[in-house]
Order: sequence, then C-alpha cells, then structure tokens
Amino acid sequence: MRNPTWTREEMILALDLYFRVDPLRVKPSHPEVILLSKLLSSSQFHPPSLRTSTFRNPIGIVMTLRTFMRYDVDLGMRGLRGGKLGRELWTEFSGRRSELRCIAQATFAAAEELATKAVDEEFEEGGVFFRLHRFYERNKRVVTRKKAEAIRQTGRLACEVCGFNFAEAYGPLGEGFIECHHRQPVHTLSGRRRILLSQLALVCSNCHRMLHRQYSSATIEQLAALVQKSP
Repeated sequence: MRNPTWTREEMILALDLYFRVDPLRVKPSHPEVILLSKLLSSSQFHPPSLRTSTFRNPIGIVMTLRTFMRYDVDLGMRGLRGGKLGRELWTEFSGRRSELRCIAQATFAAAEELATKAVDEEFEEGGVFFRLHRFYERNKRVVTRKKAEAIRQTGRLACEVCGFNFAEAYGPLGEGFIECHHRQPVHTLSGRRRILLSQLALVCSNCHRMLHRQYSSATIEQLAALVQKSP
C-alpha cells in the first residue's frame, strides 16, 4: 500500500520549509524536518487507515523538499520529479514568500491544535483551513452577541449574502437559527484569540458552504453580487 498523496496544506508546509533551509544540505536529522514529520504524522490530513509505517517520515520530507529544486532556477540543479501541485504552489508562492510564511504558520498552528482535539465531523472541502474556520465560528458567546446585534439593528436574523431567514421559512423550528462566518482570511488568524463582531457575518447554510468551497477567497460582498446576478 502506498502512502496517500500530499494535500495542498501539507505541500504548503513543505514549500515554506524549503525556503527556510538549505535544500542542498538539509538532512532527515534536521530539527525542522523532524518537527514537520511529527506534525504531519499526528495531523488529520489523512485517515490513519491509509498510512503506512513510512508515512511522512523525515526521509520522505527531505525527498519532497528536493522536488522543489526542479523549479528553483537559482540552484541550477535538477531536483526530484514532483507532481502538478508542487509546480502550481511554486508558481503561486515563489515570489510571495512572506505571504506563504503567514499561511504556513496558520496551517501549522491549526494542524497542531486539531491533532489534540477529537473531531466529530468531517469536511471534504478546505481541509484544515475549513476546520480552523469552524473552531473560530463555534465560539458560542461571540456568535450569540453577533445575533443579538443583528436583531437589535434589523429585527431579524437574515443571511447577509442572500437574505434567507430561517424563521420565515421554517416557522418556530427556524427561530433564532443562522450560521456565523469569519470574514478574515485564515492565514491572518494565526495566534489570534480575540474576535471582533465586525469580523463576523451571519449567513445561511448554503452561502456558508459556498464561502468555504475548496479554497475560495470569495468575500460576503462578492458572493452577494453573484446571488443578485443569478436568474
């Protein structure tokens, strides 16, 4: 059995490490390599049933780092053969390393936190990024305050994207129900625990899923514009 293919989140962490070490001399014994290996081995990127005894071990980490050498013109060396995802991430982030660093730090923190928590639901889209959003969005106290503010200002709990109101559609069953979305990109949340009401938006379940779909960067306003254009 082969180990599962690297996810986007895993490859982001690997690319970030590539830029922080000497790719020509880095060894499996390097502390950063060992640290990443331990994180990926304990993370929820892949079910345990799909992993072999060599899953994301230090040797595998180093081999993955060397696939990026194929795209590094500064090295002038031929690295190991990589996949489409590695090439895409190199194109996306090789010139935006500070942004990559922020995203990698947020991904690392989310994976580390989630590795210590029991996850009672699975999401196909967005991986750790989506789950990190969910942890922020499940802060009951701030969600309650956000709902109260909406009722005080408008008298109802309506989706800020499409206007859907659960109470109007479902009667008493939908009374008081709506979901809460964090407006800020995940990579800006690293290390933050204080949430402002202005950073949250109340949305219906459908719009919430669209905001999180795959690696969407759509804002509340952009999605609302799409909804208004729909026939």
